[in-house]
Amino acid sequence: MSITGTENGLSTRTEQFLRLCEQRWPAGQPRPTVVTRAPGRLDCMGGMADFSGTLALQTTIEQSVYAAAGRRDDQRVRVESVGWNCDGQPSVFEWSLSCFYQSDGQFVTADTLSSKFDACPWARHIAGVCLGLLESGDLPHLAGGVNLVIQSDIPSQAGLASSAALQVACAQALAALFDLDLSAQQLVRACRLANTEVVKNEPGLVDHLTCLLGEAGALLEIRCQPEDVLGSLQMPKGATFAGVYSGLRLP
Repeated sequence: MSITGTENGLSTRTEQFLRLCEQRWPAGQPRPTVVTRAPGRLDCMGGMADFSGTLALQTTIEQSVYAAAGRRDDQRVRVESVGWNCDGQPSVFEWSLSCFYQSDGQFVTADTLSSKFDACPWARHIAGVCLGLLESGDLPHLAGGVNLVIQSDIPSQAGLASSAALQVACAQALAALFDLDLSAQQLVRACRLANTEVVKNEPGLVDHLTCLLGEAGALLEIRCQPEDVLGSLQMPKGATFAGVYSGLRLP
C-alpha cells in the first residue's frame, strides 16, 4: 500500500485510520491501495492579502485529512466521510462516472456537476477534484470507478483550510491510485477548480499550496505573484504559533 504525507511522527494516527478503513470499506470491493494525508494550515503572515501580491508565511497544523482510495469495476464512485462536514448530510454517497460527461461525450460544466450533489454537498469537493483532473487531461479516465474513505479532524469554517486539505488529500489519492506523476501545480489546479467552480467557495492562493507543500515546524514562504513558492523557513526551537477561533467569517 502506498502511504503519502504521513511523516512527522504520525504513525499512530495513520494506523488508527487504517483500522477505520478496515471497518468502513465496502464489502466485496478491492482493498484500498493508497492512503494520503493533507494537513490544515495556519496563516502566520500575509495570507489574508494573497491577491495583492504579498509575501505570505504559512504553517501546517496537526489536524489533517486522511484519504484511502481503491479501485472499483462497476463505473461508479463511492465516498464515505468520517468527521468531515457531515452535519445533517449523508456520510456515504455514490454516483455514476456518467455524471462527468454530457450525452456527446464532452465533460459537463462545473455548474451542472455541482447541481448533481444537492443531496450531499460535501461530496462536491471530491467530484470537483475528479472533474478538474479529467478536464485538464492529467487523468485520462477513472477506469472502472473509485472507492474513497476520508477522515478529518480539522474544524470547518475556521480559516484552517479544511476544504483545501480535503481536496488535496483526494487529489493525491487519485493521482497515486492511477499511477500519475503529477506536479504540485497540476494537483493544485484541479483542487482550485473544485473549490471555486464546483463547491463555489472563495478563491485563495495559499491554502492548497500549504496543505500540499507545508512542513511541520516550518513556515512556507509564498510570494503571491501569483504563487511563487520560495521555500521553507525553519522555526526557532521552541517557537509556536497559535490560532484563536473567533467564530467570524472573512468578508
